[in-house]
Amino acid sequence: MSEEWFDVMVKQYNHCVALAKSNNKVVGMATLMSGEAEGVGQLNIFVLPEHARQNIGLNLYRMLIQRTQNNYNELVAHTKRSVSSGLAFAKRLGFEKEKQVYQLKINLNVYKKRKKCCFLERVTKDNLNRYNKIIEENFNYTLDEYGLNQMLKDSDVAIYLAYLGENAKTPVATFTQQVRNGNSAYVYDVAVCKKMQHKGYGTVVMNTCFLNLLKAKVSTVELLVDKINVAALNFYKNLGFKQEDVLVQWRGRAN
Repeated sequence: MSEEWFDVMVKQYNHCVALAKSNNKVVGMATLMSGEAEGVGQLNIFVLPEHARQNIGLNLYRMLIQRTQNNYNELVAHTKRSVSSGLAFAKRLGFEKEKQVYQLKINLNVYKKRKKCCFLERVTKDNLNRYNKIIEENFNYTLDEYGLNQMLKDSDVAIYLAYLGENAKTPVATFTQQVRNGNSAYVYDVAVCKKMQHKGYGTVVMNTCFLNLLKAKVSTVELLVDKINVAALNFYKNLGFKQEDVLVQWRGRAN
């Protein structure tokens, strides 16, 4: 995690972070931040496998709840379906299963490239309104200038607007990419403006995204898709994405 991302989480999203150490080594971490609505917190707990049975996760959880002084009525958490200890821990907290999200991955070395591409423009404070218009109508949230500035300080993160022509005035889509470990990337907030949806532009946008990442020597790309979003799942699978894992979303009361 970069210092810039940490700064955004702490200052803008009221992020609370707790660490667990053993013999001067970090063996666990927990974070709690503002979620999708007022009074809802996003909970994340990570414990090294060799320390999973030492109640570290539970102690970190209690520490976060105490620090935030019951600011949250509800908590949302995610666990990988393949990690049984995470599933058991969520149940232990009394959380209930809410939905499942697919973790998808594609190898760009076998991706069948297409000729048709969009023209890309990086998002800055000058075109932030264009970005927010697309994001808000798709995901019902916006990004303010402070959050944008902090994100752009991280050289591994890039936010793009996609245009159909070099001199086009109105973008048709947006996506955000984050390069990790040099040869892999995570893509999120992929959105096509409402009036241009179901016309094949999503494929063109993703092709442009992939070609852009290939220039950066990225070989694999990952993203998340809600299980109930069948159209999106089929779209990404048709592009060549394969299912890597399933994330289970849990919701429960802070206690």
